[in-house]
Amino acid sequence: MGRSTFDTCFFERYARAVIEKFGGEQYYGLVTSDRPDLQMPDGSLGIEVTRAMEESKKEASVMLHELTHLCDGDIINPVIASLAPYDRDKIAASGYTYSVVDSDYVGAKEYDYWALAQPLRTIITNKVQKVDSGFYGNFSHFGLFIFCRYTLSDEDARLIQQHIRDTQFCHDTVYETVWIASSGRLHVYHDKSNSSEIFKITEEDASEFFLDAMNWNLGEHGIYIPAPKK
Repeated sequence: MGRSTFDTCFFERYARAVIEKFGGEQYYGLVTSDRPDLQMPDGSLGIEVTRAMEESKKEASVMLHELTHLCDGDIINPVIASLAPYDRDKIAASGYTYSVVDSDYVGAKEYDYWALAQPLRTIITNKVQKVDSGFYGNFSHFGLFIFCRYTLSDEDARLIQQHIRDTQFCHDTVYETVWIASSGRLHVYHDKSNSSEIFKITEEDASEFFLDAMNWNLGEHGIYIPAPKK
């Protein structure tokens, strides 16, 4: 699908891979679209995918000044280093680095994506208001997936969970599930039960998600569709 200023489909496909891995079969069948970014074709579920940055990191020069184009010598993740040359070349040529190199570096194609990231609380407040206003359409259920560039502590996650609950309080339309993917961890918040889960994202997981996000084919009518799973 087209995007106005830069390609976000990589992150949408990455989010789909994460959700399928940790959420299970109920999420199989999600397709990339727009408003929201991931959708069930039958209208049962819509998931918005966005990005955020810790406020303390927003002004740090290291992330937006240290760019890597990810050549073979830059690959830090040993799992990636062990891949077949074809897969390594595909990663190196992609312009993305998310999950496969140190979080202080961003790939050339990610620069604008992360440069426009806002603090996590601001993003949540904005997205909650939009879904309640009907901006994302009329789906039976909604979810929100947030990429966070840096690791969240357990206390950070608890405070964010409370912020989600407080912000959605009394809204007619809410995000029933919120996924926050940070460095090495996935925080999942369930609004109805006011409960949360934490999953570890291993290097093997991260590499699998990265390759899944890169592994797409050009389908009919110019629409990008994921390659069949092995």
